[in-house]
Amino acid sequence: MPGFRVTINGKELVSVSVEGINILSILINGDVVSDELAELQVHGGYYSGSVDDTHFIWVNEHRIYEKDEIEIIFSESVTTSCRGKTIEDLYPKSEEQAVPSQTMEETFLELSNEPKVRDHFKFKLQPPLGEPIYVKTKEDDFSFNFNVMWKWLNPEKASIWLTSNTLDGIKERKNGINHAKLNLHYEQSVKFNVST
Repeated sequence: MPGFRVTINGKELVSVSVEGINILSILINGDVVSDELAELQVHGGYYSGSVDDTHFIWVNEHRIYEKDEIEIIFSESVTTSCRGKTIEDLYPKSEEQAVPSQTMEETFLELSNEPKVRDHFKFKLQPPLGEPIYVKTKEDDFSFNFNVMWKWLNPEKASIWLTSNTLDGIKERKNGINHAKLNLHYEQSVKFNVST
C-alpha cells in the first residue's frame, strides 16, 4: 500500500501506510513563546462522520531542534512501522476531576502576555523538484505550520503547505500567510528545516 516514511537527519522515525484510512497528516509546528523550537506529529484515520470513525496517532509531539533535517518520502509501497495510538491510549482518563478549562478569550490573553523565546522562524524547504525555498516569518507572526496531507480523494498525491499566522489571525480564524504550496507524488520527497 502507498504511504509515507519520515526521517530525521537520515534516520527513520516512522513509516505509515494509508491502508484502512482516508486521511493522513504529517505536521510540524511551533510558536514564538514555547521552549521547544517545534514539534512533529503524524496522525490520521478513517473519517466518515459515523460512529465507526477512527483516529490514530503514530508520532506525538516529537521535539524538533534547529539542526534537524526532516525528510518526508511518499512511496507506492510502505509498511507501517508501529501501531497507531488513540487519544485514550495517550491520555488515559484520570480518576481526579479535571480542572475547569479556560475560555478561549482567557487563553489568547495569556498567550499574548507570554514573553517571546524567539523573534521569528527561518525555513529551508527542499521541494521534490527545483531549487530550495528560503522563508522567514514576519515580526508579528506567532506560529507556523508545515503540513503534508494525504486524502483518499487524490490517492496518488499529497498536498504540502507552509504557513504562518499572528495570534490575532488565529483568534479570528484567518488563514495567515501562505509561504509555500506544493504537491508530492509517488517516489518523491520533501525536506524541511526550521531555525531562528
